[in-house]
Amino acid sequence: MHFVWLHFPLLAGFLLLADHAQAAEVLSDNAAWGFPDFLVFRNATSKGWNFGNTAANAPTVTLLGVTMKGNSGGSDAASGLTFTTAPLTYSISSFAWTGTTEQPARDSLSRGGLHGGETGFFVLNLAAIRGGTYVIDILALDAAAPTGRSMDVSLDNVLVKENWTVTRGHPFNRVLRLRTVADADGIDLRFSRGDIPDTDHNPAISAVAVTRQLEAVEIWRQTHFSTVEDSGAAANHADPDRDGLENLVEFAFDLNPNIPDAALLPQWRREDDDYLLSFSRPPGVSGISYVVEQNESLASGDWVAIPNVNAEPKFFFGLPAITTTRRFLRLRVTIP
Repeated sequence: MHFVWLHFPLLAGFLLLADHAQAAEVLSDNAAWGFPDFLVFRNATSKGWNFGNTAANAPTVTLLGVTMKGNSGGSDAASGLTFTTAPLTYSISSFAWTGTTEQPARDSLSRGGLHGGETGFFVLNLAAIRGGTYVIDILALDAAAPTGRSMDVSLDNVLVKENWTVTRGHPFNRVLRLRTVADADGIDLRFSRGDIPDTDHNPAISAVAVTRQLEAVEIWRQTHFSTVEDSGAAANHADPDRDGLENLVEFAFDLNPNIPDAALLPQWRREDDDYLLSFSRPPGVSGISYVVEQNESLASGDWVAIPNVNAEPKFFFGLPAITTTRRFLRLRVTIP
């Protein structure tokens, strides 16, 4: 926990503090010409891998502004991809997605892939921030079997899609989109044999992309600092405009961290025999808690919470004015 203290020359002081203190789900499963459903949730964190049996068959390409790094079935810790069970690689075709946006990149993603080989399965791990929410796009190609390919897809040892089937013929590709919260070991994806009759049971995929869903504070950082990282001038603790408000407080009240604007903070006011504070959570601000407390001394740790008598996103706090005793009031802004 860290503190930002603002004092008022009244019997009441005002302190402002800032604290820093699931299961996988299937979002969609779509087949379409040219796989337009791939990377629709992209943002500044998005990255991916283009699989194939050679560098020529799996070059690094850029699709919709996202780098899809070429990979021939080997671990690449620097890019955040590790195979815990090695796959085999193969070449699919020289198919051209005519009439699609960014056709060369889509063509490349369709020309190679990974498959389970004799073992019938492979497992890969995606580096991820523990507790972060991630969207994973999996692109699979058609199969030579008359009725396509079937495979089981598991995420962190939980089966999330049984007998995921990629049909033969148009459309040739299928995109499975999953969402999960990463654990301490990142994200494990396992592809294993399906069992639908008359399909190719060997699992095979062409590309994988991963996108971390941004928190509201990260979107705010991107807007004001062109980065989502909690570092440098964009860090929660930083005060780049030197107005006495740390960035976390500026975010909580939707202020501009690059322009001194502390005067726009909600202010305590006295009405008759009460001190009152009221404000609303700004639109687009989430993941923040506002806690108002009072105490007779700054030195004591016995701060007492003042309840919000309104329903969020509105806040209204009141405290009877006591003229014989110095009273300190503080608003704590907290984030997990």
